[in-house]
Amino acid sequence: MAEEEPRKKINTYVINQIPRPTCDVEFIPLPFYNTIYTIMVKPVAIYYAPAYKPGLEQPQEHTSFDYEFKLPELIESMINEKKGNLQLQIRFGKELPGMSELSEGLPEPITFYINSHENIAKNSPIDYYCSAFELLNDTKNKITILWPHCKTPYYMMINIVEPIIIEDVVKRIQFNNKLCCTKQRAKAKIIAFLKNAKKKSDAEGCNMGTTLDLSLLCPITKLKMELPARSVKCSHLQCFDLRGLFSLNTIKPTWKCPICNVRILINELFLDSFLLDVLNTPSLPESCSKILFYKNGNWESYIEPKKEINDCNDDDSEPMLTN
Repeated sequence: MAEEEPRKKINTYVINQIPRPTCDVEFIPLPFYNTIYTIMVKPVAIYYAPAYKPGLEQPQEHTSFDYEFKLPELIESMINEKKGNLQLQIRFGKELPGMSELSEGLPEPITFYINSHENIAKNSPIDYYCSAFELLNDTKNKITILWPHCKTPYYMMINIVEPIIIEDVVKRIQFNNKLCCTKQRAKAKIIAFLKNAKKKSDAEGCNMGTTLDLSLLCPITKLKMELPARSVKCSHLQCFDLRGLFSLNTIKPTWKCPICNVRILINELFLDSFLLDVLNTPSLPESCSKILFYKNGNWESYIEPKKEINDCNDDDSEPMLTN
């Protein structure tokens, strides 16, 4: 049996005191977590500080940042009661030009230690279950970050959080939708949109039709929507599937509308009750991917004609409309 190769020793330069907090930057709140306790009130700067030591020709490969903290008794008791739920969350991000919110991420995989337990992180945020290591109230807890050579300054934030189940967020939005949004109100918005668009086209000398095409397919999943949703900031009527949005952002958390690119917050999402009613209409054909909405409030399903290879002119084919 071949012997395991010895692990390469990492040369580090230790900074005993972490830099002072910076107040003009912030992380975007993560929608699937409840912050239970804020260990760092503000993000702190973390950066590579090259240093030479006697006998070494090259500078140190990493800068070591140490951060010590002590949890209050209340938080300690909560951790003991919910060992399987509460997490220590470490976030990293860098500044982008013209933005006060940090862009989440790491320059490369990093090595870090939590109370002497070694870990490697490839992405941010880092979620570490509190039950996996000791967070004792009567002793200080220590986090050590081995930061790689990187010219761009990054920022770090540490919290105790509790994960939220995605389906619970979906149910909450569905419940709020029943209280605040009605099918009649959603339908009236589409009618008003058509009227305003018609007035604008008349003023510009254009000839706009009296119908509006609404796709039933989610722009994210390319499948028929189940829960058509938008943000209150969106000015368009086209929707995306709520679960599709959540699935996308669990993989790549950009939290932007896939249609208009506006920033999305969970508490600003709502379901389009009219389109939801259309999707649940028993007579809606399974193959229908779009509806035509008329200015009088009526709508029809639209089915793309099948393209057949024959001697006939394709321009003679007509779309199928069903009630």
